[in-house]
Amino acid sequence: MFPTSSSPRGVRRRRTGLLVLLRFQLLQADAPRWVRVGLAIAAANPVWAADQSIGATAVLVGAGVPVLVDPSFHGYADQRVAAIAVQPDGQILVGGRFSQLAPTQYTGVSGVPRQAIGRFSPDGVPDPGFNPGVGAQVECLLLEPDGRIMAGGRPSHLVRLTSDGQLDPTSVAMPTGYAYALLSGPGTARYAGGNLRRVDATTTEGLVRLLPEGSPAPEFQPLPAATVRSLCPLPDGSLVAGGDFGFFPSNGRKHIARVAVDGTLDEAFKPDLFELVSVVLCQPDGKLVVSGRVKTGSLSLAHLVRLNPDGSPEPGFDLMPSGTGLSSDVFSLALQADGKIVVGGSFTELGGQRRKNLARLNADGSIDPDFDPGAEGGNYPGVYALALQEDGRILVGGDFLSLGGEARYYIGRLTNTDPATHELTYDGSTVSWFRGGTSPEVWRVTFEVSADGENWMLLDPPARIEGGWELSGVVLPEGGMLRARGFVSGGQYNGSNWFVEDLLGAPVWVSQPESRSNEFGTTATLSVRVGGTGPFSYQWQRNGVSLVEGGRISGTQSPTLRLEDVHAVQAGDYTVTVRNDFGSVTSEPAMLTVLDPLIRVQPVSQQSGVGRSVTFAVGAIGSEPLGYQWWKDGAPIPGATAVLLKLDDLQAGDAGEYSVVVSNGLQSATSDSATLDVAEVPWIATQPVTQIVDVGQTAALSVEAYGAPPLGYAWHRDGVPLEDGGNVAGAHAATLELAVATDTDHGQYTVEITNAYGTTVSAPAILAVNSASPDPGFDARVSSGPMAMAVQPDDRLLLGGSFSKIGEVSQARLARLNVDGTLDTAFAPQADQAIHALAVQADGKILVGGWFTTLGGASRSYLGRLNPDGSADAGFAPDFDRSVEALLVQPDGKILVAGSFRKIGEADRSGLARLNPDGSLDPYVAPSLFRGPFTMALQSDGKLLVGGREDQIKSAYLNYLPATPRPVASRRHSGLGVRSGIGTTDSPRFRRWHSRRTARSFSPASLAWWAASNTGTSPG
Repeated sequence: MFPTSSSPRGVRRRRTGLLVLLRFQLLQADAPRWVRVGLAIAAANPVWAADQSIGATAVLVGAGVPVLVDPSFHGYADQRVAAIAVQPDGQILVGGRFSQLAPTQYTGVSGVPRQAIGRFSPDGVPDPGFNPGVGAQVECLLLEPDGRIMAGGRPSHLVRLTSDGQLDPTSVAMPTGYAYALLSGPGTARYAGGNLRRVDATTTEGLVRLLPEGSPAPEFQPLPAATVRSLCPLPDGSLVAGGDFGFFPSNGRKHIARVAVDGTLDEAFKPDLFELVSVVLCQPDGKLVVSGRVKTGSLSLAHLVRLNPDGSPEPGFDLMPSGTGLSSDVFSLALQADGKIVVGGSFTELGGQRRKNLARLNADGSIDPDFDPGAEGGNYPGVYALALQEDGRILVGGDFLSLGGEARYYIGRLTNTDPATHELTYDGSTVSWFRGGTSPEVWRVTFEVSADGENWMLLDPPARIEGGWELSGVVLPEGGMLRARGFVSGGQYNGSNWFVEDLLGAPVWVSQPESRSNEFGTTATLSVRVGGTGPFSYQWQRNGVSLVEGGRISGTQSPTLRLEDVHAVQAGDYTVTVRNDFGSVTSEPAMLTVLDPLIRVQPVSQQSGVGRSVTFAVGAIGSEPLGYQWWKDGAPIPGATAVLLKLDDLQAGDAGEYSVVVSNGLQSATSDSATLDVAEVPWIATQPVTQIVDVGQTAALSVEAYGAPPLGYAWHRDGVPLEDGGNVAGAHAATLELAVATDTDHGQYTVEITNAYGTTVSAPAILAVNSASPDPGFDARVSSGPMAMAVQPDDRLLLGGSFSKIGEVSQARLARLNVDGTLDTAFAPQADQAIHALAVQADGKILVGGWFTTLGGASRSYLGRLNPDGSADAGFAPDFDRSVEALLVQPDGKILVAGSFRKIGEADRSGLARLNPDGSLDPYVAPSLFRGPFTMALQSDGKLLVGGREDQIKSAYLNYLPATPRPVASRRHSGLGVRSGIGTTDSPRFRRWHSRRTARSFSPASLAWWAASNTGTSPG
């Protein structure tokens, strides 16, 4: 039946403020006309799509809304996106260098691993079932008419996948080299371009035509040793190849060539303009938009030009992308049906206008002033891939972190400034497909007819007409369907290709509802997509009964059914019937499973001993009321019908597997099994704990054990049994106590626990008796941490740093403490900046290094010497240009100096030098340690150890003190007379510690190491 109508007019206003006019045309009964109209309106928020209706032509008034980032697309990647292809069902194939899609740190949604290729749903959610992982980098994608997918890239891969992402075993080509572009031609023709040198066992030359099984056609070799980056298809089946093949000028082609179907070169097409071609875009009028490098004087600069069909440049169409340096270029072009061209690349200016890597040209080549979203950030900032969706929205991929001023990582989607229109009509003889606005322009179109919506017959190629494509003499069977497909290019170098389609006729399934399982209380959604002639009506059913709107159910007459707060009563088989004026289809059943009741907290396995108690618990939600039944070893436990199961006075027979069944009268759920182990042999619940006590304190080691009584205990120290008496109590009890800890109590303790069934030995515990404690007679309070120390022969202590007080006495940067820690007030030399290094000579004089320029009232550049009374040594005044960080006095009196200096007087010295006892420079020692070490020490064999930051010490081999210095990567630590780091606390003080004995003392860290070395375990 064919539709007829009168010609009413309707006017509707949308919330966007745009005026939509719908004009319904008169259809005569003797000239039946089928119409499939699609209209997408790009607006700020939300994005609106006009209703699909039979016999409707849409006209948009008030177009030209701002281009914005589409908030409904949530796709992200963790590295560059270089290839994009859009499936007819709206799913988006992507390829590039990424290893994850939608990473957690960007979206708050768990990221999924995807190696170089993946697929997004229309709203940007990664497809969980599509994970081919074909290679390290995908450069191009091809969506074939049968739904299979080809992917090409590097290193050396060119593969074909099934529609669900599995490797197609019947058609695989293994190339040598890279693949940059893939193209689907008429029939079964497939093309691959790159720097391909071999495909399988066949030698190739950069451009190959692939046979259906994936091997190259040996007779098709048009370009010797070429690197092809871009393939541009022409309607007659020929193609234009662009790339880098100017180093073979004998064929007369410089970086661009036109190739016939049989592989021969078009002799009339010889543009002599380019040094390199990156992208070629074919327009419907036969003109070519080309991005490449053009020789300008002595420079090869990026240009975007348009060529006439004969290869001559179009006057006035020459734009130069520019940016930082000469690396600016255009990497992707997308042609709209209205003739406008979206441009992506790496540039900050295009045609003299500021544009950040993304722009659009009007049909005449001028810059579109209404299009300036910008894409910024990334390691190599730029837009590398563009793709126009059928609704006019623009997918943008590349290396960027911001799109349109919003955070978008490597991929995003933009709304468009104008509507996208496409209209498929049939009047009983002629099929017409009109495309306009921001719809993607197609370079080849096919029309197909089907009687059942499953098997399609290809019709003759349609002719290009103004605004679309047309084919006459078409006879459509009663109840049959028409399908129009248009082939689109995009992505990096426009090397990716896919197709858009429109259907005319009865509804046909694009995607049916899928079975799903939902937890109790969550929201379940079931969705379908159909093709055919709209408008469509929908009716959802559950178990064959039509659903009605209301309560927790919505969308019963829409493509998406929404069930909120699902319970067990909503489980069942769901179908949907879709109707239009030409027929109806009912989907296959999709089963909704509702986990009701739902066990959220499972019982936990436990281990215990005879005589103890245990409790098993379960946490469940679901439709009330909930009932519980506990089971042991597959049998119900009488009376165990509560949430908790408590077992007292455990015996060996209580061991087994425990589970619980939770039910609500509709469904039930069984928990995981929890194992109960009941030990008859002594079983240790709590092991003895390693600890440190001071001499004189009480030490206690305990164990908690269970098992068949009675239990016997025997404690051991270092393997030797202990007995009660003297310092020891509880040698045969659960707790061992040492009343007054002494040095002899230090050791490794274990306890043997015995009953009639056997013996269990505890894990070893270390008892460390700490014999080191602060000297109570020495407590010097310093206002901030000292940076250097040195001990004089009379045991008085020199301190240097950035402090300003010792106790309550003002003492700036340099002080001397008496043996009891009190301040020597007679010693007050002062320095104007921090002291970093101190050393005492054999004659009692004091060497001082740091950041100062005055010391003891005298001018001294970063190094000075004081007499024992603190006065400046007038005869010692070396001239350093930067700080001294470490000092060391050799046995012969010569002085080693390290720091960040570069010069001493007029002599170059980088980081390390040696002075004579009088302060003059030793000319025979001139190492280069970059900025020098922070600490030094002399070995007994005369070798010098130096330490500092790894990035500031450069290896050197020095012939003095008969040895070589050894750079040591460390922080500031030193020995006597060298700069050393002394930590500070909230109340800084400097203390002296003493040892009551010479036996070892332990810090917690060293104790852990000692325990590990003695027990064979890791300290963690």
